[in-house]
Amino acid sequence: MYYFSPTGFLCAVWITFVFLMAVFAPDYFFTVQSSFYIFLFIFFFFLGEIFNNVIRKRKQKEWVPFEITDHFKNNFESGLKIMGVVSIVGSVLYLIIFANYFGGVMRLANAGWAVRGALIEGEIAVPFYVKLLLFPAYSNVILVLVYSILFRRIKWFLILPFIALFIMGFVQVGRAGFMLILFQVYIAILFRILYKNSMDGGMTLKEHRLIMKSFILIFVVLLIFIGGDMLRKQDFTFDFSSINIFRQYLFGGISAFDTFLYKREFSETEYGLGKYTFSALYDMLGISKNEFGVYLEYLKVSDKDKFTTNIFTAFRQFIDDFGIAGACFFMFLSGIVSNYYYNHAVKGHIKAISVSIVIYTIIFHSTMLSITVHNSILLTLVLPNILLTLFSLKIKK
Repeated sequence: MYYFSPTGFLCAVWITFVFLMAVFAPDYFFTVQSSFYIFLFIFFFFLGEIFNNVIRKRKQKEWVPFEITDHFKNNFESGLKIMGVVSIVGSVLYLIIFANYFGGVMRLANAGWAVRGALIEGEIAVPFYVKLLLFPAYSNVILVLVYSILFRRIKWFLILPFIALFIMGFVQVGRAGFMLILFQVYIAILFRILYKNSMDGGMTLKEHRLIMKSFILIFVVLLIFIGGDMLRKQDFTFDFSSINIFRQYLFGGISAFDTFLYKREFSETEYGLGKYTFSALYDMLGISKNEFGVYLEYLKVSDKDKFTTNIFTAFRQFIDDFGIAGACFFMFLSGIVSNYYYNHAVKGHIKAISVSIVIYTIIFHSTMLSITVHNSILLTLVLPNILLTLFSLKIKK
C-alpha cells in the first residue's frame, strides 16, 4: 500500500501532470532546472515520511481506536443537520447580497466576469456574520465524507453543504471550489476502502476501480470547467477556446514556476516567512495584507501562448516564504505530519482519515498553488476532529 502513501501520491500527481503537459501543452516552459527543484522538494517530503516511520517503530505507540456508539451517531447526525442548515442560510444570504448588487438573480446569472471584477475591486461588501455562517462549509463537507465512510448511508442532510457551496460557487462564477470538493469525494472513496479493510482485517483494494473513478473524475471536472468558463463569458456555444483555457489552468502553474526560477534573484530576496503560504491567516492576524490572488505578478507560460498567470505551484510560495533550504525543510516537516496521519488512517482511525483527506487535497493542488492560502481549508485540518471529539462526549446529568 506504500504507493498510496503521501509521497507515492505526491509523485503520482506530479508525474501525471508533467506527462499530460508534455502531451497536450508541449510548448509550455519546463526545463531541467525546474525539474531538479521539484524532485528536490519531493525528495525531502519523502525523507520526512521515512523519518516518521523510524520514530514510530521506536516508540511502538498506537492510538486508541475511535469508539462508534449510538450516542456518537445521534450527536453526529444532529451536528451535520445544524451545520448543513447554517451553511444553507449563509449561502442564501450570500446570494441575496450579490443579487441586490446586480439588480436581481437573473441579472446576477448573466453578469459573468462582472461578478469577479466586483469581488476583486471590493465593490460588494459581505457582512461578517454571513462570512461566519459560510466559514465552516468546507469542514462540513469533510464531516459528511467521514459519516459516509463510517455508516455508508445516504441521508438528506448529507447533501446540504454541497448545495450551499454550489450556491456560493454559482454566485462567484467559480470553478475551483467545485473541483476541490469533487477531489475530496474521490479521495474519500479510497479511504473508505482502507477503513473497510482495517475493520475486516483484510486487503481488498481493487486498483482498476479507482482508475475508472479517476477517468470519471477527470470527465466531470472538464464539464464543470468548460461550463464555468461559458458562464463567465456568457457565451454558451462550445468552442476550443474553453479547452485551451482548461489546458492553461492545469499546466500554467508548472510552466510559470519554470519562468519564476529563471527570473529569480535569490540573493536579493526578502522571505515572507509564511505570508504567502498562509496569506489569509496572516491577514486575519494582522501580520501582513492578503492581496487578492496571493500575488500581483503575472508570468508567461509559453512563447506561443499569450496566457499569463500569477499561480506558480505551491513550491513557489514555499520558496518565497522560506528560500530553497527552508522550503526543503518545510517539505520535510510536511512529510512527517502527512505520514503520521496516513499510518493511523490506514488502520481505521477516523480522525486521522479526516485529516488525511485534507492533506491529500492539498497535495493534489500543489501543481497549481498551496490552498492553505484559504483559512477555510486550514480550518478543515482541525475543526472536524474537534467536532468528532465533542460528538463522542456524554454530558453528565
